[in-house]
Amino acid sequence: MFSRGHPSCWPVRAFPPANGPTLTSPCLRGAGPVLALTAGVHGYEFPPILAGQQLLTRIDPGRLAGTVILVRLAHVAAFEHRVPYVNPFDRRNLNRVFPGKADGTQTEHIAWVLTREVIRRSDLHVELHSGDGAEWLEAFAGIYGGRLAAAQYARSRDIGLAFGLQNIVKYSMETQAQVDSGRSLNRQAVADGKPTVLIEIGENGRRDASFVDAIVKGVDNLLRVLKMMPRSLRPNQRTAIGSQTMLGRDWSPRTMPPTVSSAHFQEAMTKPMPMPITNEIP
Repeated sequence: MFSRGHPSCWPVRAFPPANGPTLTSPCLRGAGPVLALTAGVHGYEFPPILAGQQLLTRIDPGRLAGTVILVRLAHVAAFEHRVPYVNPFDRRNLNRVFPGKADGTQTEHIAWVLTREVIRRSDLHVELHSGDGAEWLEAFAGIYGGRLAAAQYARSRDIGLAFGLQNIVKYSMETQAQVDSGRSLNRQAVADGKPTVLIEIGENGRRDASFVDAIVKGVDNLLRVLKMMPRSLRPNQRTAIGSQTMLGRDWSPRTMPPTVSSAHFQEAMTKPMPMPITNEIP
């Protein structure tokens, strides 16, 4: 466990080292809200992991009005084995097994620890992702709202807009089945009543500095929007909300890989979405 600025930061441990790697989380602490930043839930999505390394030294706990729980690499086994989406041992997708189980598989146990030690100890949550090995994504912020997230929606909206991304998606959580079915880390935050946002920046497992920089700058601006750090705000660069050219899909016309046919692309674009999407953010 690494901590700065406060003696009561807690360790986040997924399982004993004898059974696999230990998940640890730095805690940068001051007096104020608790913001959880999670990266590396999918171990082949590198920009959030690299951004976490930069944020560890960039955030000054001496100037911080609040606490940042920074999970730089949630899924160590997937990262070490360079496996997209799933755990190399139990073949489970960490982002579909929340809240996890204390006595479950390796993936389920990681989910259980993240739920108990990160989500339930935080006031606000941002899940950082990027395009995995077979994804070409336009950058977007996914804001969780709808009937079951109405109480936290205004705060989630502020968090999402603070990243200054061109595309904003609103995930409307209207039924319990939407929250529970293949529950992701964001939807676990919804279930626990926490404002939560999904950030997607990057494509195809690449590690471009521009992807990493966009995440770092987004978090930097978020801390100022939340008044957790001083200094003036970076202007919000958002120019469009809810662009239907990319919502929830793996490809956009600009970045479609040459191996994907136009017919395949059209099918992907017109498949029903797993959750309702709205085109305007009120």
